[in-house]
Amino acid sequence: MTATRSMFYFLLLLTLISAAIIGLMIGCNENKIDTPLTGPSSGSGPIGGGDSQKMKLTASPSNTITVIGNAEASAKVTAIVNNSIGQPMPDGTAVYWSATVGTLDSPTQTTSNGAATVTLTFPTSYSGCSTVSAESGDVSSSITICVSRTEPTATPTVTPTPSKEITVGTEKQTISNKKSTNIWALVTTNGIPEEGIQVTFSTSGGGTFKQSADITDSEGRVQVTFIGSNDSKSNITATITARTGDGRSGSITVIVEP
Repeated sequence: MTATRSMFYFLLLLTLISAAIIGLMIGCNENKIDTPLTGPSSGSGPIGGGDSQKMKLTASPSNTITVIGNAEASAKVTAIVNNSIGQPMPDGTAVYWSATVGTLDSPTQTTSNGAATVTLTFPTSYSGCSTVSAESGDVSSSITICVSRTEPTATPTVTPTPSKEITVGTEKQTISNKKSTNIWALVTTNGIPEEGIQVTFSTSGGGTFKQSADITDSEGRVQVTFIGSNDSKSNITATITARTGDGRSGSITVIVEP
């Protein structure tokens, strides 16, 4: 009887101890606190997320601009903004701009495909450099752009060469032996008659002149008389030439019959 009671109390004690252990385990699970995840995967941007971590600025057409005279000088500056793992920041990420010289078309731009662009315009006649800075999130960057000016090439003044001409004519195209015709010459420069120019006449044959030289009048004209001479039985073609002292010359032909 005594042994039976001892066994009963021993089993009861084991049951109580087991119940206590189970109760403690349940209590620990109910009081467990979940720790929030931290680190790159918690961001709101592309995989990796988080604020901007990398930025690069480029200038177009280049960091150095050369213009002629007082022409307007400008350059486009682009910011490439990536996150900490090198991926473009989400569209709409703000980029804040400033410049030490010149004006920007906007102090704030937002990214598209990770890029934002502004235009820098230099003051008229300015030669020198401007530092353009950009800031986005926790990064910033700057670039120096310089402008130089060259004097415009002077357009040479072209003085047209005067058009100096002499025109020769005859009163009669055909004359007989011993007969005469008046030969005239008109001297002009740029179409304007020239007075006081000496004109000398000569012939290839077929006659002679009463006077072989004369001075142009106020209308730029001079006139001499040519007398035909032909003792042959066929016509002679006389080429009559008028010349000036500055090298102008003109000719005409007269047929001299027997």
